This record gives sequence, structure tokens and C-alpha cells, in this order.
Amino acid sequence: MAGIIKADTIYGESSLRLNVGEVTLINVNATAFNVAQPLNVQTNATVTGNLTVLGNMTVDGTQFVTNTEILVVEDKNIEIANVASPSTTTANGAGITVRTGSTAAGSRDPSIQWELPNQAFLINQGIDIQQVTERANVSANTLNGVSNFDVLEGAVKFYTNNPTGNWTINVRGNSSNTFDSMTATGDSVTVAYMANNGGTAYYQTALQIDGFGRTVRWQGGSAPSSGNANSIDIYSITLLKTAANTWTVLASQTQYA
Repeated sequence: MAGIIKADTIYGESSLRLNVGEVTLINVNATAFNVAQPLNVQTNATVTGNLTVLGNMTVDGTQFVTNTEILVVEDKNIEIANVASPSTTTANGAGITVRTGSTAAGSRDPSIQWELPNQAFLINQGIDIQQVTERANVSANTLNGVSNFDVLEGAVKFYTNNPTGNWTINVRGNSSNTFDSMTATGDSVTVAYMANNGGTAYYQTALQIDGFGRTVRWQGGSAPSSGNANSIDIYSITLLKTAANTWTVLASQTQYA
């Protein structure tokens, strides 16, 4: 059965209800407009006052635009690139960009972006750093033979055990990534490690990058010929990439006792 209401105004004494059978679908009173069923708005909608969503809100469009001056987020973590099947590939390039509107030659909007090849964030502007705390990798591995320095685990490493012989240090990304693959031409990376010598003084005799021997330019003009007994020797190594798989390497050894 169909019904037609032809009226400009429908009155209720304190509220107005729209029922289908015994089910109230819409209830209107002086302070609220309550819809009991899902609301399907098939054109644009404008809310002049405040809008409070008590449940979750899902936006399936391609853009979510907020024209507000302040965005307040209660959660402690914001996830970016959280697609249906997240991967290292889908995360590549994810970040935050600040629009400056500058059109000058060579200008670019400031941004922070995750780079998969380097496994690091690329910040394309200068940074004003007030305080820095750098994490050191404290390792129980023993220096002897060819010893790996995994840059992706940190740029500072402390080998707590006494070396058992002279060693060659091999700089790499980690066991799965080469150092060459995570750096671009023009990149400069400085690493440092501490060798905890006991009564017998051992020392670094050579350097490799990704398993291949490299020429090292030592501070003072000559390579160390020994370590220092009962001391911590710090080796500081700067690796400047000048071309694909090509490096200028500067190093120094300093005794602390």
C-alpha cells in the first residue's frame, strides 16, 4: 500500500516520528534529528554546525581534504601507506610534504620521505637539531679475520671482547643489503668502532666494502702498524662514494687508555 502526504508543514506536539510498520526510522524533536537506519546520501552534503561521529569513519574516495588551521590527533601514532597489502615497495616514497608555493628555479617543497633503496628517511631541507643521542651497537662478536660492520644496525659499534688476532673490517649494509645499494654517488657516511684490546695489541690491517678490498687514506699519512695493549682503540672511517661501487676512504686510529 502506498501513501502520499501533500502538505507544506507536518506538526507534532513534542516530536515527530516516521515509522515503517512498527519500526521508527526517523525521530525529530526540538534538539535532534535521529535516523535509526543507515543513511545513504547520494549527492553532496554540507554540515553548517559541528559534526560528531561516535563510531568509526571510513572514506573510500581518493582524497580527504581538511581546510582547517589546526589538525588535532589524539592517537600517538599516525600510519602512512597502510594499504591492503603493505610492503617495502608500497612504502617507498611515503612521507610528509609542506607546500610552500615557491616557483623559483631550483626551489622545492620541504619533505620527509622514506626511501627503500637507502632504507632511510630523505629530508630535502636543512635541519636545526638542538640535541642528538646516537645509538651504539654493543657487540659480543670478536674481532679477528674478516669482521663485518653492518651500517644498517648503526654507525657506532663497540666490540666488547678482546680481539684474538689482527682483522679486516668489512663495511656492508647488512647480510641482505650491500652498502653500495643503499648509497648514492655523492653520499658520505662515517662509521666508528671500538676495539677493546687486552694484553696483546691487535689492529685493523685492511678494509673491505661489500667484500672487496679498498684503498684507505690514513690520518697522518700511514696505516697503523700495531694496536695498543690494555686500551680501547677507536677506528673512525669516512666513506665517500664518488661513483657506482667507487669510494674514497679516510680513516684514523685513536688510543684511549
